[in-house]
Amino acid sequence: MHSILKGRRHQELLAEVSRVRVNLYVFDSKSAANVGLLQDEFKVMHRLITDNEIEPIQYASSWFLTLFCGNLHFEYCMRVLECYVVEGDKVLYRVALTIMKYKKRKVKALADFDLVLMYLKDYSEFETISPEEFFQQAFALRLSKSTIESYGKEYLEQRKSSD
Repeated sequence: MHSILKGRRHQELLAEVSRVRVNLYVFDSKSAANVGLLQDEFKVMHRLITDNEIEPIQYASSWFLTLFCGNLHFEYCMRVLECYVVEGDKVLYRVALTIMKYKKRKVKALADFDLVLMYLKDYSEFETISPEEFFQQAFALRLSKSTIESYGKEYLEQRKSSD
């Protein structure tokens, strides 16, 4: 019985990792066909990250794995979870892009890979921004469900063809 449960937990874990990979790809795909939501919404920030050779998995994987609960304060996390019930993954992209929007100015001033990566993983600045202000910015972003779905489908198709 233990081995059956262990196998089932393993399958659940693999499914979660696959979901996070899709989320990261949709957020910043860097493929030839599509560019991802980060470049769609914030070309300058995308270029700054790319110029520093930073991959989304280095700073954003925990966002999608924990629905931001491992990174942002409790009030933000509760709001993310409430919105996730209604909007699904779309709210995760809104929050991720809003984080990047707030970080853009300082990332421009940083010139070093390590400093940029450290800053992208630091959420202390959100202690001074109210969740209401943050989520107003997040929901001001006009994200297309069809664009999100097309990026996700592209990732899955690439995975199928490489297997």
